Amino acid sequence: MFPPALLLLNERLMHQHGSRNFARLFRNMLQQDGIRHRMVLLPLQQQMRDVMPVQIAPGRFVLFRSGSFSEKRRLFSAVRQAGVAGEFERIFPEAEVEMSSLRLEGTQISMQDGLALVSDKVLWDNRHRKSMQIIDSLEQALERKVVIVPSLHSEDTGSLAGYLRMGPERTVLIQDSVDLDTAFRRRLESQFKRLQLSTVVLPDPQPQARRRHPAAYAGYLEFGETIYFPIFGNDDTDGLALERMAQLYPESTCTLLNPSPFGGYNGWVFLQTWTAEVNQMPARAEQEAAGRPTKAAIG
Repeated sequence: MFPPALLLLNERLMHQHGSRNFARLFRNMLQQDGIRHRMVLLPLQQQMRDVMPVQIAPGRFVLFRSGSFSEKRRLFSAVRQAGVAGEFERIFPEAEVEMSSLRLEGTQISMQDGLALVSDKVLWDNRHRKSMQIIDSLEQALERKVVIVPSLHSEDTGSLAGYLRMGPERTVLIQDSVDLDTAFRRRLESQFKRLQLSTVVLPDPQPQARRRHPAAYAGYLEFGETIYFPIFGNDDTDGLALERMAQLYPESTCTLLNPSPFGGYNGWVFLQTWTAEVNQMPARAEQEAAGRPTKAAIG
């Protein structure tokens, strides 16, 4: 979408699943690649992509409410959003941030160029509105055509991470998994074909695994022309996935990551990061780009 200039890392990356050593290794990679980054401590232990604004244009963002079935999370919603908004304003004081009344978590959306894939859970989370009203509001907020896609039957949060993802040149990446049956995949492929979108299926690195976040190649992190790509020790599928990524991103450099130290979860690094195009970083953010965590203010 935009040439990113800053990568934010959730401090949670340092503490989840015994991943402190992995997090340090990952940050060393970022420093060696010259990628400016910063650790951010959110007021609650949330995934970065569920609470940060969505960038719709250089310097312009939209912040959605976080949808959930959990009453506890609803009670803390105002606190969480205030904390993230306060942190965001300190990093990007000149950014234009529009507040949306819609509930939509960052893991339920994938955007590329003029198109946004959005999980059908957005219809349930905003069920007090008509479906077409929701879609119209999304298209106005995101300034893109919105395509509502079905969630996996096993995915109660409606997350697209590690399952569907927009790639370059109007290509949709479909992550094969034990939860993605043939009929469901064909339904997706037919939907994308009608929209004149190409599809690429990434192999399943753990064909027998059934768990909350199965391993997935679609959880890679793209930062400009650098891609941090997960591998899982399966020589056959690792090689095939890398071949398909090379075809999709011929100008990019792939840096391989083995996420097994923190359980092999699908897009866990991807979910704990957030990138932004920044024209001019504030002095404070420049100084902290090496990574001292800053607690978000709760207002």
